[in-house]
Amino acid sequence: MLGRVPFGRLSQLLGLRYSDVMENHVSHTPERDRAIPCISDAVAFEANCDAIDQLVGECRYPYIVAWGKFLGFTPETVREHVQNAEVDDAPMDAIQKCDGEWLLLSTIKNDTNRKRVVELSRDSAVP
Repeated sequence: MLGRVPFGRLSQLLGLRYSDVMENHVSHTPERDRAIPCISDAVAFEANCDAIDQLVGECRYPYIVAWGKFLGFTPETVREHVQNAEVDDAPMDAIQKCDGEWLLLSTIKNDTNRKRVVELSRDSAVP
């Protein structure tokens, strides 16, 4: 679950209008009898993925980008990870640097999660 994402930041990154994403997404507060407009988790996830794609652009590390999308990293964090990978000349299947070592796609032990990261990897990776 990604929870709620501040609309202002996403709208800046994507150039979205409030009406573009709200589409009847509301949250009801249990202590009050009123609805508060919010971005649903699915809409926030898609908007974050789009923002990551726009900020990072094409790169030779599609699994770092996909891993960032999967975990809900900010676009800036994903870009930083990609830049670090380029500096380190990390393996093409790297997902994240941890304790000075690059973790690889194969280190994701859960098959479902690994398949989802592969799905999220962009087809436009530069070889």
